[in-house]
Amino acid sequence: MKKLLITIGLIIVMGNSYAGVNDTLKLFSEEEKVSVEQKITELENKRKLHIHVNTLSLEEGFSVEDPEKVIILNIKKEENSKGKIELNFSRDIDVEDYQEDINLILSNAEGTLSKGEIGKYSIEVLEGIDGILDKIKIEEPIVVEEEVTKNEKFNIFGGIAIAFFVIFGIIIRVLSIQKKRRELKEKNK
Repeated sequence: MKKLLITIGLIIVMGNSYAGVNDTLKLFSEEEKVSVEQKITELENKRKLHIHVNTLSLEEGFSVEDPEKVIILNIKKEENSKGKIELNFSRDIDVEDYQEDINLILSNAEGTLSKGEIGKYSIEVLEGIDGILDKIKIEEPIVVEEEVTKNEKFNIFGGIAIAFFVIFGIIIRVLSIQKKRRELKEKNK
């Protein structure tokens, strides 16, 4: 029981730290998901940045631990609603001068989205963004800030991990006490 709980906890903690497709709403077919993940890998290798494509409910949000050189495409939807698209760039990717181009990319891909072709839509948007990135200078982070950020990340991750293990320790202790009480009651009968 302890090993199972610890394994599940580690999977949850570590599972959210990688770029790629996070299909919470199960809108992608397996083929689409593979195609989008291939496009993401291609662009990440070419541009040396991280790309996240997410399907989320309207009230959900998505954030990354290290917001440098990151592009996030959120496809938000509820059962009986049209949906909402969010395209976010980290601060070091200055897209301010190219907002009209980005809007045009999203607008041109909208027809694909309205047909329900989420995978094709994601690839069209990523390809369009790739073209814009040719014109954009991505700022390199300052090393001093990076070191501070790494220490803060470790402190946050360390705190979360400690809290996680303390909570599981408490749960296991409570379960063992309950088991002993049951055994004691059975002996007294």
